[in-house]
Amino acid sequence: MTLKLVIHSSGRRYLHKDGDLHTQYGVIKENKIKIGKKIKSHIGQEFIVIKPTVTDFIKKMKKGAQVIYPKDLGLIAGFSGVSSGWKVVDCGAGSGALSIFLGNIVGPKGKIISYEKREEFAKVAKENIKLFGLEKVVKVKEKDFLKGANEKNADLVCLDMEESEKAVKIAYDMLKLGGFLVIFSARVEDVGKNREVLKNSNFIDVFTIESGIRKLGYTKCVKIKGFHGYVAYLTFARKS
Repeated sequence: MTLKLVIHSSGRRYLHKDGDLHTQYGVIKENKIKIGKKIKSHIGQEFIVIKPTVTDFIKKMKKGAQVIYPKDLGLIAGFSGVSSGWKVVDCGAGSGALSIFLGNIVGPKGKIISYEKREEFAKVAKENIKLFGLEKVVKVKEKDFLKGANEKNADLVCLDMEESEKAVKIAYDMLKLGGFLVIFSARVEDVGKNREVLKNSNFIDVFTIESGIRKLGYTKCVKIKGFHGYVAYLTFARKS
């Protein structure tokens, strides 16, 4: 099965796995849905078919829990420098977005170990990981990170969990010298708790950034609009 992204001329997107595709713009027969083609539905509406990127997939994949979206995924990859062959530990798999994004970067020579204590979330994450073809790179462990995590020699540890400040010491022990810790926080109050713990640790290069995206409107001139989506906080640190 090959995943395909089908895009209507309006910009509406559909992730196609198999079978006929039923949309509000008409039905498209499965045998017409081929990557690199322009096609029409049974009522003449136009679409293009392309291979989905990892961010296309994350936007359209099944969601069991709130996911980390591309604006934050890109910052995590950019500031950590994650690359092919890295070993990454992801705490708080959710729907698998971060594991899939990073698994796509570290490639077949790398490894992602993702912890998720909630069975229903772990199930969705595993389904998404398999659908995107990364089941040999990403392993989901149904465990409480605070009680059963035992990885070693990681290049990067990402924490997206409640009370993440309790996991900082565990993350430190997992990392290799110079390895990165990234903590995703939805609330600024949580940033303060993590920074207090980091202040009394052996991590260096500690900093926090706020992430948000502003959409620009355009008629005859550019107009700045408000933030699109949510604002989040990313705290970075490095093991010394």
